[in-house]
Parts: sequence; structure tokens; C-alpha cells
Amino acid sequence: MASDSGADDTDEFFDAEDINQYVVDIHRDLVKSWNNISKKKYGRTKLPAQTVDRSQIGVWSMLKQCIGKELYKMTMPVVFNEPLSMLQRFAECVQYAYLLDKADESADPVVRMQCVAAFAASTFASNLDRIAKPFNPLLGETYEFVHHDLPFRYTSEQVSHHPPVTAFICEPKDGGNQWKYYGSILPDAKFSMTAMQIDPKGSLVLELNRHKETYTWSSVTCTVHNIVIGKLWFEYHGTMEIINHSNKMKAIIHFKPYSSATKELHKLEGYIIGSDDRKLRGLYGYWTDALFSIDIEPFEAFLKQQQKDGKSAVKTPQEQLAKSTAAIDIDNIEEEEVPVVDPTHELLNLPADSITLWRTTPRLDYAAQYYNFSLFTMALNEWTEKDKRLRPRLPPTDCRFRPDIRRLEEGNIDQAAQEKNRLEEKQRAARRALESRQEKWQPRWFSLVKHQEFVSKHPTGKLDKPTFMTTYQQLYPESCKQLTSNNLFDTIATNHDGTVDFNEFLFLVAVGNSTGNVDERLDIIFDLWYVSNDGLLDINELAHIISAMYDRAGVKDRQGDKNPTYRAKEIMKKLDASGDKKLNKENFINGLKHDEVI
Repeated sequence: MASDSGADDTDEFFDAEDINQYVVDIHRDLVKSWNNISKKKYGRTKLPAQTVDRSQIGVWSMLKQCIGKELYKMTMPVVFNEPLSMLQRFAECVQYAYLLDKADESADPVVRMQCVAAFAASTFASNLDRIAKPFNPLLGETYEFVHHDLPFRYTSEQVSHHPPVTAFICEPKDGGNQWKYYGSILPDAKFSMTAMQIDPKGSLVLELNRHKETYTWSSVTCTVHNIVIGKLWFEYHGTMEIINHSNKMKAIIHFKPYSSATKELHKLEGYIIGSDDRKLRGLYGYWTDALFSIDIEPFEAFLKQQQKDGKSAVKTPQEQLAKSTAAIDIDNIEEEEVPVVDPTHELLNLPADSITLWRTTPRLDYAAQYYNFSLFTMALNEWTEKDKRLRPRLPPTDCRFRPDIRRLEEGNIDQAAQEKNRLEEKQRAARRALESRQEKWQPRWFSLVKHQEFVSKHPTGKLDKPTFMTTYQQLYPESCKQLTSNNLFDTIATNHDGTVDFNEFLFLVAVGNSTGNVDERLDIIFDLWYVSNDGLLDINELAHIISAMYDRAGVKDRQGDKNPTYRAKEIMKKLDASGDKKLNKENFINGLKHDEVI
């Protein structure tokens, strides 16, 4: 196996037999860990009541009111919910955290990246067939998950309501500091006439402390199809880039969109790439089932053969793989011998030396009766007599205490709807009271901090003009040739002290980024720029953005109706429906896109 660990590694050569044994050892270790978790019972094996019947609900009459709206602004009947808070839904992402333990234990940086990539892919697995919507978290709501048979602790908090932002952290319990996985998530979703698109914005960070490594990545887009007519189905699509900031190694995973040619869904393809841009390993699988690591030469031959076969296969690889992950009978779980070679290699026709990095745990044969929950998910909202004795240790904000979720879990739809409405009204009243006192909500367990790498390089938290010019030119050498960067710097440096802070730096980078369509770039700019924590831009902020856009485009005439402040006022006048002289993200994007001057 190739290594990219840098100059500190000692040169070591393996013959073919050594390499084969090395691959077998890695494979055996990972499969053994998977075997242990796949046979684990976390608590209850069924919910108190089965999934509610939605067949008589008029879906279109409800959804047509949601077209164009963001997810957190929608009021949906409780029958379209599942009995979990979004905080608990996010907790499902750490079910396969043993992969982070394996990353910590490995001395090989390629193996570490393989484990991290497998963990990132595994965070999607619990979503298969999960069409019901989790309950929106209340502002300040928390969730803490600790299980006696699992070695980690997961904690999350809803730190913002408009827009909805969840912060979380997961780390080994009992004082362990081998790794730390944390981040913030903003599920931005909108309806169209036929589909719903969900973009889970935010950054995910993993620190492997013993190796002094930091990995970052972001999630990919989810699209739900046939929301009005036909059977609901969804897919993840896009590219996930996992970066090891310590040695510049990357894992690039492509979540392939549905292919009408092969009739395949949920496929993953990608590579682990060294700091010298050399391909080190191929990655292949399905986010619903498994991820495999393959040597580059046989992997690319395998991909070519797949393209050649096209529709000729009697069964698609995914159908074959599903046969090997059959539903389990919960009452008949027994220990089994750990296989050295995973039989799914043959089912998928993978090269013989492929490594199974991760497999999803077998699904329950009755999962569809209980919201398609896994055994792990069944335990997330469980509240046993033993748990009740621990209640004084949990904050009252823990979502297990939400009566609306509990009533839905018990199958009491009417009471669930009443409690949901009561809590939402109570939250609105609390927000109005906060605004009347001109106070801002302060999260209890998390805080907003500057990016550690930026601060480590620039301890003051600021860049002076020469440092900025150098940094910006390194990021965008071609853009710098077209920019009057001095003007751009002076426009964004709002403190007029000759420096830019971290947020201003991010905005400059976003303006210079030439990737993505107009909507995506304006979306990034809005998220990076607004500073009032209410999800809104005021006139001054809008004028600064327009000035920066003029600089980016080389616009020199800024008199009359082209004056940035005048344009900001005109846009505000057209789109400020509330009269508070502020714009939300949707109005900001539409205003700049359709302004006759800009």
C-alpha cells in the first residue's frame, strides 16, 4: 500500500507476499470491528407504536404552500414527522465512530484517510428510505447521547433558529482525547413543483490528536423526487472533498446521480490523492451499503469494464450487494467467524485485493413498520426507568423531554399535534420577548470562534494589506491579474485600520472564487458577510457587498444610480417587505441577480 506520510517516514520495501498480508490484516481488523457493531443491541428493538398512516393526507394541498420557502419556515402536519428531533437525526451520523478509532490506531496516513473517508460515507447510511421529516429543534434545545456499550459521547445544541444552525461535538468518553469530531450544520432546503432540494451547509472537522492531523469536509446535496405524484425517492449527489490539512492528502468522493443507463442509485466513486496529486487508492461503493478501497490499476480497469458492460448485467452491482446485507431477525443474533475475504467482492466483481472499509449494519426485517429506523436509531429517544433516574444529570433542554415527539412515538397523533403547536407558539413568544429587550440569544454549550488555522497563522486575528495581497494572490493568481486589489481591500476593510479580520477575509475569498453559478456564489457571500446574527443584511452591509462586486468586475463609474449606497437603498426599497430595512438571503440573491444596474 502506498504511503504519503512525508519525509519523516523511514524507507521500507515490501515484497508481494508482505503487501498481500498487510492488506489482509487491515481488512480483517475492519471487518471484525464491523461484525462487533452489527450484532449489537442498543436497547429497545421496537417503538411503542408503528408508523402512522399518511395515505389519506392531501399532500399537494400542504406542499403547494411551501414552494420557494426554506425548510425552517414551513409548518407541516405532525403526521409527516418521524418521532425524532433533528438533533437526534444528526446523532445517527456517529453510529460507525469505531472507524475514527481505527484511524487513530493506524501509523499509515493512507489507512487513516481510508478510515476517515469510510466514516464520512457511513454518515449517510441511516437515511435510506427515511422520507419522514424530523421535528425542527427549538432554539436552545440540546441532545446528549452516551451508551454504556459505546466508547464515545455525542452532544449537540440548536444554536440559532433563523437560520437554523446545529452545533455538535463527538469524542471518546471517559476522558479520552484520541480524536474529536465536531461541526455546525445548516440544512437549507427548498421546494419546487416536483422536488425538494436539501443543501446541508456547514463545515465538519475531525482532529486526530496523536497524529496532529485535522481533516475537514462538507456534506453533499440531497434531492427528494416525486413530492406530489408518484413514489417518493431521493438521492445524494455532488462531490465530497476530505482534506488532511497536515499533509495535504485528500479523498475525493463523487456521489453519482441516478443513471438511467444502469438503473443504479447511491453509487460512490473516488480516489485518495497524495500531496503531489498522485492517485494512491480507488474508492468504490454505495452510501447505502458499503465502501471499498482498491489499488489504482485494477480499480481503473474495473471502472472501464463497468462502462463497457452498461446495461448488459442481469443484476446491477447494487442489487447484488443488497443480497449480502439481508434483513436480520433480531431474536437470532449469534457470533460468527470473521471472514478474511468479504464475499461481496465477488458479488460486485471487485478486484481480489479490495479492502472492505465499511459495511452498513443489516436492516431490521420489520423496519418499514417503524419509520425505517435501525436498532441504533431505536435507542436515540428511548426513556427507560433507568434513564429516568438519570434525569437530574440531563439539562431540561434535552429533546427526549419534548412531549410532542414522545406523543408521536406513542402513536397519539392529536396530542402530538397539540404539543407541537404549543411549543412553537411558546418559542415565538420567547423570541418576541428577547427582541423587545434588544438581547441576542447566547448558546449554552457552544460558542462562535475563529478558525484555528487562521488564528494560528495570524494570532491577532487580522491581516494587514501586504499579507492579504500575498495570501489572496496564492489563492487566486489569475483573478489577481484582473483585480484592483488595493481598492477591493480598502472597500472591505470596514474598520479603516489597514487590516481585515477573518470574516472580511472569507468574504474576499468568496468574491474571488470563480467556481459555482451566480446563486451559489451569492449564497456563500451572504453566509460569510452578515454579522448581526439574525440572518439579515442591512443597507450598509449590502452597500459594501455591491462595492466589492464592482471591484471584482472592474466597474469604475460609480456615480448616480451606480453608486453602491444608492443601489443598496433601491434594492432595499423594492424587497424590504417588513419595513425593517433588512434583507434575508432569498431577497438578497434575487435583488442582486435582477437589479437592472448590477
